[in-house]
Amino acid sequence: MKITNFTNKISRTALRACKTFSDNRGNLLVYMVVVLLIFGVLGVSLVSLFKTSTESSATPNDAKRARYIAESGIRYALSEIRNSVDVETAAELLNTTAEYKLGKNGSFSAGVFSPGLQSANNYSYGGGGSLLLNVPYSGKFPEDFAIHNAVNDVYIVNWQQFKGTTATLPGTSYAMVTSSPDPTDAPDVALVVGDSIVAGQGATICFALLVTDAQTNIPRGSSIYVNDKAAEFFPEQNGAIRIFTPNNGEQYDYFYETREPPTGGKVELTNLREMPGAVWTNIADLRTGEYVILSPFNFRVFASGTSDQTKVEVGYDRPFWALAVPSQYTIYMRELLQDKSVKQVGDVIRTQEAGDKKIELGKGTSGTEGFGDLWYGGEKAIGGDTSYCDLGRCLFDIGFRVFYTTDVIPGANGGQGFTFAVIAGGNLIIPVNTSNSAGGDFKLPELLGYGGNSQINNNPEYLDGSGNGLIP
Repeated sequence: MKITNFTNKISRTALRACKTFSDNRGNLLVYMVVVLLIFGVLGVSLVSLFKTSTESSATPNDAKRARYIAESGIRYALSEIRNSVDVETAAELLNTTAEYKLGKNGSFSAGVFSPGLQSANNYSYGGGGSLLLNVPYSGKFPEDFAIHNAVNDVYIVNWQQFKGTTATLPGTSYAMVTSSPDPTDAPDVALVVGDSIVAGQGATICFALLVTDAQTNIPRGSSIYVNDKAAEFFPEQNGAIRIFTPNNGEQYDYFYETREPPTGGKVELTNLREMPGAVWTNIADLRTGEYVILSPFNFRVFASGTSDQTKVEVGYDRPFWALAVPSQYTIYMRELLQDKSVKQVGDVIRTQEAGDKKIELGKGTSGTEGFGDLWYGGEKAIGGDTSYCDLGRCLFDIGFRVFYTTDVIPGANGGQGFTFAVIAGGNLIIPVNTSNSAGGDFKLPELLGYGGNSQINNNPEYLDGSGNGLIP
């Protein structure tokens, strides 16, 4: 009886539970939908928060990476300028290469500026005139090279011609600048000078200031003092200079450690040192009014780094200057083309104006057959000695190195070939060969303008005018 009642109670309880469950059909589905909705809202919120956090941190991270890339660009450019055996080509490549890729979304571009400007044309003024000067190596003026703030105190000098004693110094090798525009970001500048000056196309033109304090027997590590306009364009650190003392005809290629702030109408250039690889010589007699020239061996380096869409520039607000010491003994392609001497029959040697660093050899697409020789025919001073290269004949010491590249012109008809040779020049008094010498033979193209007596027809006539050919 008790067992029966207990069983009945369980049965009734189960029935009530079933009835209750049956009365709440669909509750579980509603609960699940609500839960999913809550988690969906939370998920959208979290995604939004995560996306915002990612976007807010991406720009700082890209900016940091872009700066590191730009600093890498500075280091690369400094290395190229300091270590290249052909600093002119290295500088040109830095200025004309659009970008250097680093990874998928990173890149840098670099550029250099040298204050050794180049004369755009041939100039010969008596009593003053205007000169257009180009920044070399396809460069541009930096914003803080404020030469326009130094007019009537700054001079321009012809780097190669500005030498000698007071009695022999060419009066047309330097002139005071009386007017200049702001050259910021320009590839050239038009200067007005108040004195007579002569400058050939492509001549290196530099800026100079006058010494303010006389000193004698100046030892290594000393300071010198120049006009306070040095603060407008001389490098703040590690600036290469040429000190020229026309009272005794001496010149000293040195560099200073720091350019101190101007005071009392002058600027101190501290801790003078010899250029790398050179030997120090005390400055015997530096007088007030003598010249300190900003050397073309100065190179200011810039770079910009890019990470994704973020770009950072380095070297503009804080200058980086490098000392380049290109060999004085190097004859660059620019100099070769500027002072070339061409002897040829037909049209087999073609060059552009000085500055276009290439020579076309052979018949080409429209040339005529023939043969010929191209020589360096210029004069080059080394260490102040103007006799090292005279009419293309240069003194050699223990040897020489040559570098050039060759490309085949698409569609050209070609030729027999070419020869590069260094030919005996004799001494500077009794020549063996000169820039007028030539080889070759019109009947023997395989001589490549090298062997033979330079005969050009059956008359006979000779390309060198004498029939001597190239003398061993």
